[in-house]
Amino acid sequence: MKWLKLAGIVITLLMMLVAGTTAYLLFGDTRWLAAELARAAREQWQRTLTIDGGIELSLWPELGFRVGKARLSESGGDETFAAIESARLSIAPWPLLDRKIVVTSCAVEGLNLVLIRRRDGTLNIADLLPGKAPDQGRAPRPSWRIDIAGVGLTDARVGWRDQRSDMAVTLTMPTLTTGRIGGDQLAIDDIAGRLDIAHPKLPAKSLALPIGGRLAADFARSSAAGALSAQLDGSGIALNFEVARFAPLSLAFTLDIDRIDLDKYLARDGHDDAGRIDLAALKGLDIRGDIRIGRLRFGQVAASNITLAFDAAAGALELTPRAMSGDTARRDDGKRPARRAGH
Repeated sequence: MKWLKLAGIVITLLMMLVAGTTAYLLFGDTRWLAAELARAAREQWQRTLTIDGGIELSLWPELGFRVGKARLSESGGDETFAAIESARLSIAPWPLLDRKIVVTSCAVEGLNLVLIRRRDGTLNIADLLPGKAPDQGRAPRPSWRIDIAGVGLTDARVGWRDQRSDMAVTLTMPTLTTGRIGGDQLAIDDIAGRLDIAHPKLPAKSLALPIGGRLAADFARSSAAGALSAQLDGSGIALNFEVARFAPLSLAFTLDIDRIDLDKYLARDGHDDAGRIDLAALKGLDIRGDIRIGRLRFGQVAASNITLAFDAAAGALELTPRAMSGDTARRDDGKRPARRAGH
């Protein structure tokens, strides 16, 4: 009987709490929630969170959140790191009592995210990555577990800027749906979008590639793997990669290209760098792999069925006959042998 009475008291208290919360949320405002989120972003990451579009809440059958325009600043600054046009989120209520966030649905429109590699080699996302040590002197807080059924993105743009090389890359995705994200696991089975590349050494200054593929990441182990495919002037491109470590980056890959004329995509200052691609911007990164090309032309080099060994630490990629392995690799000076009579 004592247990029954205790259970009745607990149920009554829960009902009163839910009723009170419901009344407050329905007839009050949600500025307090936006303020709490902004405070958490400021205290934990030294970033400014601004929610211009307000927050709408619903309580049945699940906790629902709808956010209008919002932006998150760079750490310690005012420059925009990420922004959205709107987002919708649904959370199962009861797991919250066990410090577990179960997201049953998540949809984001107009995501604009910029990743930057600074001149000192650090990343502007480093403070947000899992596994970052907490600030000294702060008492550790009980951790929350997160389980997300999937995330849907519409009109998303993810940019990459390398301040060392002045390279800029933007991935545009009209739609993207991820698989389940449980704790530290992430899976994206169907990537479809367009990759826009801007670089001072591109003759046209920019390049657009339609791409597709898949990605899987394990943040607890700091590892990832994926595959991407693209088309460039009718030539097929396939990339497979594995990341053994996020920071500092350790990546291995294989890149297969049907055919490519690099003179169309890489401008050179003179003949001194013919047959050589400058990779100085990648120095210090552990990126290695094999590049397999069916047919290649670059400067005075013409080759077919070749394999190039890529090592970012070397600072450059030599495209010379001696550096290649394959069926044919020769210097091309533009001259052709004269035909014999009768042929």
